[in-house]
Amino acid sequence: MTVLANTTTDNLYYDVFVAKLADAGPSGAFAWARRAGGPGDDYANALAVRGADVYVAGSFAGNVLGNAAATFGSTTFTTAGLIDLYVAKLTDAGPSGAFAWATRAGGAGYDYATAVAVGATGTYVAGDFASPTAGFGPMALANPNSATTAYLAALADGTALATNAPAPLAGVVAYPNPAQVRATVRVPAAPGAARATLTLLDARGRVVRAWAVPLPATGTTAEVALDGLAPGLYHVQVQAGGWRAVQPLVVE
Repeated sequence: MTVLANTTTDNLYYDVFVAKLADAGPSGAFAWARRAGGPGDDYANALAVRGADVYVAGSFAGNVLGNAAATFGSTTFTTAGLIDLYVAKLTDAGPSGAFAWATRAGGAGYDYATAVAVGATGTYVAGDFASPTAGFGPMALANPNSATTAYLAALADGTALATNAPAPLAGVVAYPNPAQVRATVRVPAAPGAARATLTLLDARGRVVRAWAVPLPATGTTAEVALDGLAPGLYHVQVQAGGWRAVQPLVVE
């Protein structure tokens, strides 16, 4: 019997699983099961099978503290923003199965994979993204809409859609939280970065405001003006060189 353990210690967030049932005539039994994910909500939205190759696609999320990692077999990714999409391949070896590879794509907002298909020359994934731009390997797709836009991407088997996301920047804090008129963002020093770009995103991942500040070796603080914003949940993204963090901010 295979027992899968949830990666979250409080069991309040979802993980991904892929399972195979062996056809035993009028009944079926589980042959194997594999899990994937991290401390945020992780979903499997689509599945495609060709012989012993099993492809799964979906999304993985950061946690309430911002960026978070999700593990698929021996591959671990960190979200580029709030929710990223992934495609993973498992190899079915009959009584057992294992992850062969996994790849991610996306940007600073909400990015989803809702369909996956396998062709003669590659794997295809489709979905939608609400990030201003979403990275797919060396390509970046721009979102021309104020909400979400659809995409279709192709990848050769085992070829990454995107390199891993920037490293998480620890110590970013937005306060007071909730806030009304303005909030302050504390940005720690980031190795190799002299400037930081701050982006305020609404609950749908749309850019509300963006600005850059100098980043000295001692770190800095920056004010976020909240006038004219509708009450609700927002996110402050901080990008400094190869470092990134996302913090939730409630506006009253």
